[in-house]
Order: sequence, then structure tokens, then C-alpha cells
Amino acid sequence: MRKGLIGVLVLGLVLGLCAQAECSVPQLMNYQGKLTNASGMAVSDGNYSIQMSIYDAASGGTPLWQETQTIFISNGIFSLVLGSITPINLSFDKDYWIGTKVESDSEMTPRQQMVSNAYSFRAETAIYALTAGTGTQGPQGLQ
Repeated sequence: MRKGLIGVLVLGLVLGLCAQAECSVPQLMNYQGKLTNASGMAVSDGNYSIQMSIYDAASGGTPLWQETQTIFISNGIFSLVLGSITPINLSFDKDYWIGTKVESDSEMTPRQQMVSNAYSFRAETAIYALTAGTGTQGPQGLQ
């Protein structure tokens, strides 16, 4: 009985904090890769300036979002969080591609298409369930 009461109190506290903080999905994305030279060998360890861009086209066009980060790369491996410097204010209701530019080099080709992860399929179902019977369809019903 005592454990159940503590659980309910903790849940209430978390929900209360969430309501005060206006809980939402973080507009951040993890991005990982391996940077190699023209010979396919990992670049030397060190700090590199990497410019990431999001486009609504596989080639050409103007970036819809962009940020530059200086990160440490070890054995060619890197990881960064997109949106940690410049907020990502995109609707994610259409196809997008990521462009990567390192130091003063040209943007790498081809761009990488952004794709869903398994849990996002469930989230889409939840959005449509929330808008059922409201006379609206899809995510716009949540605005």
C-alpha cells in the first residue's frame, strides 16, 4: 500500500512539473558519422568545424535550417546533437535531406534523406487518434 502511494505521489509530481514546464518533444536530433579522407582512411583526431544543413530537396535549393559546430573527432567517428545551437523549427510533415560540410570543403554529396525511426510510426498513430472526430486531419489538428 505504501509503495503504491509513493508511486502515485511521484507520478503526480512528474505530471505537475511537466505541466508547468509545458512538456514537449525536444527539437533535437542525434547525428553520428565517420569522417574519412579521399582514400577512405579516417581523418586525424582533432577538432573540426562541421556545418549541418536541412533541405527539402535531395539536391539544390536553399537550407531551411543550418548550424555549425566545432566537435572533436576520434578515429574518424563523431557524434553531435542537431539543434543544440540553432533551434530546429521545421514541421517535419514532408521529406527532408541533411547536408554536411566540413571545414572549408564543399558540402558532401549526396545529401542524406532523413527517415523515421520505429517509434515515430506509433507517434503518428497517436496524432491521428487525437484529432479523430474534430473535423481536422493529421498534425494540424494539434495546433
